[in-house]
Amino acid sequence: MDQRSDDRVGFVTPNRDVVVRGLEDFASLAVVGGEHAFVIDEPQEFHGTNLGPNPFALILSALGG
Repeated sequence: MDQRSDDRVGFVTPNRDVVVRGLEDFASLAVVGGEHAFVIDEPQEFHGTNLGPNPFALILSALGG
């Protein structure tokens, strides 16, 4: 992983690094290749805030896409 990509959402790396940062209440921010960012969160019934798709749903969508 290119360490320079950690703090710059607009920084594009040649190998399309994925950087995930922890947020409050079980949420995370994922930045893909510096080009796209989205929140990953758990539903409220699992003590999240439902601000984005849950991790399991993202795994299933990646397998289907």
